[in-house]
Amino acid sequence: YEEAATIFEQSVALHETAATYFNLLVSISELDDKERLSLVATKALPIFKKEVLQNPHSSHLKMMLAHIYFWADHSEKALSEVDQLIARSDLDGFVLFNIGGLYGLMGNHAMNITLIKRAVENGFRGIEVLRNFKLQDPEHNDELEHILRMVEEKIKEEQKI
Repeated sequence: YEEAATIFEQSVALHETAATYFNLLVSISELDDKERLSLVATKALPIFKKEVLQNPHSSHLKMMLAHIYFWADHSEKALSEVDQLIARSDLDGFVLFNIGGLYGLMGNHAMNITLIKRAVENGFRGIEVLRNFKLQDPEHNDELEHILRMVEEKIKEEQKI
């Protein structure tokens, strides 16, 4: 991930956008370098806030902003963003899955599982993502296995159509 982070840092240097920063931050988060993650996330916050203001209905941008707040050590703001998002009825599976992951990072593992289920109901079919997903609370691993089997079945059913 260090190589990816270096490449994304170069990309950010060329063009500071929410997308380039988010890719960089995801790479850094995988390196488990919390200090670097916080510094870059703090630098990215104004860019994300501006993009959200320009696209106020974008659930994807708001989901990314919530992650940025979390990575910048603003957990209360991250929680406020995701709480507002989950009240919406128009979220796709990708956004729901990622919001669930953020709840898990903040210690709310039950909400993580609930949102993963809701993500699947709303079209999330990232089977490889689910297979490689690691819960921070092993107590919910059985539920995650059940969801994985459910997604495998849904994929089989959808392939028949």
